Amino acid sequence: MAQGGPGPEDFFSYQLDCEEVREVRTGGPPTGADVVYVHRPEDELPSILADARDLGASAVWCENGSDRAREVVEAAGLIYVDGSSIVDVARTLYEDR
Repeated sequence: MAQGGPGPEDFFSYQLDCEEVREVRTGGPPTGADVVYVHRPEDELPSILADARDLGASAVWCENGSDRAREVVEAAGLIYVDGSSIVDVARTLYEDR
């Protein structure tokens, strides 16, 4: 799920349909998450981490990771992940099926 705009209803889920990915407007934020994927500047991390905790996430995956991002995420008690893009990992998993 992703927030695709500034409005409170601008949330979308992405669903695999055969080999196509469909974007579906959900009309609101998710009610839970295991992992929160971040592609935002470091100064936005505190509010993102607050949302991640509210959603029950245990990990935050930072596309543009850094030592500072790791410190902030781990200080919030969440697992920090970076390195490969989540999109690249998903493609690899799909291709390996």
